[in-house]
Amino acid sequence: MENVLAHIESGTDSLPDARSESIEIFEAGLAKFGLREALAYLNSWVDFRYTAMARLQGDLFLTVEVFDKFGKLSTEDFPDQPFNDSFCQFVKRDGPWAVPDTRLEPMLDGNKNQGVVISYVGVPVLNGIGGDFYGTLCHFDFEPRRVGDRHYEFLKQAGLVLSTIFEPSALAID
Repeated sequence: MENVLAHIESGTDSLPDARSESIEIFEAGLAKFGLREALAYLNSWVDFRYTAMARLQGDLFLTVEVFDKFGKLSTEDFPDQPFNDSFCQFVKRDGPWAVPDTRLEPMLDGNKNQGVVISYVGVPVLNGIGGDFYGTLCHFDFEPRRVGDRHYEFLKQAGLVLSTIFEPSALAID
């Protein structure tokens, strides 16, 4: 976040205007600074503590990258999740999905992460536009959180942008 936002604020870069959410800034930050900084940019617009990307490999969701708003936890602190334990399974099945408080969501009854991760919003990332499911782009927190309609749409757009950078032939899925 610091790199993307510092460059924007300095005026030394040709990144678009940063006064509101911008898919152009997300794309430019992704290209110039990488996935972690792009996740930081997404996270800067929400109250959620974490923004992450996970990919499906076999029956596991592998943690690709996690941004922690407080900088206390890193990607390595988030273990890979079995498909049936992950909230990402619902994004794969249903598409974009949000739950402000998992403790109150009957669909999650019996899920081992219900009540651990309290709030979640995720969107699919595909192997190219119109391709197979690759993984998810999500915000989550250990406290109840809601995502506004505007940012929910922005997150969906960011998922589409990420879908354009994955080539099915480049994936090493075991």
